[in-house]
Amino acid sequence: MKVKYAVQVLSTRVANAVEAFYGNGHQATVTFIRNFDKFFDCLNVRSMEEGKRKKKTNLLPYRSTEDERLKWLNNDFLQYLDDWDRAVDGRHELSKRDRNRMKLSRETLKGIRLTFASFVAVTKYLLGQPGIERILSEKFNQDPFEAYFGNHRQMKGGNEAPNVPQFCCNANALQLKSLNLLRISGSNVKIQAK
Repeated sequence: MKVKYAVQVLSTRVANAVEAFYGNGHQATVTFIRNFDKFFDCLNVRSMEEGKRKKKTNLLPYRSTEDERLKWLNNDFLQYLDDWDRAVDGRHELSKRDRNRMKLSRETLKGIRLTFASFVAVTKYLLGQPGIERILSEKFNQDPFEAYFGNHRQMKGGNEAPNVPQFCCNANALQLKSLNLLRISGSNVKIQAK
């Protein structure tokens, strides 16, 4: 599922609709949706005004090392994920394969823990520095790294495991390309006019 669709499905609006139409019989689903909506919001604060405009406090910039969202991410949300994991493991009537399909993988849980611990630590550190008044969490992402290493993979025929000399050669070529001094057109190399 694409992230934009997951964000639409796992939203407060959907949680409210499920609660209104199905009542308390689906409270676990409503809790799941609300937790993931808050999780998405906490890690996607992208502007100074979006939280006010959408009337969602979880989209407001981080301004304090004591922000409740930092505590919620590191404690409450992780506890929710652990409880979910234990509840599924306790369903002995299901096969191990089915139980594994009903929960997040160990690797995903480990990645979430590392992400939260890192984000909370960096946010608290930065907000403790003079001159840092706010943090926009969306700015913390790995897109530049993915793009850089994606460019490496595309070079030399999509080599997934280059050795050190190949990696260094690719890095030099990417650096030259980023300087925009050379324009490569077909098999000809031309100096670009400034």
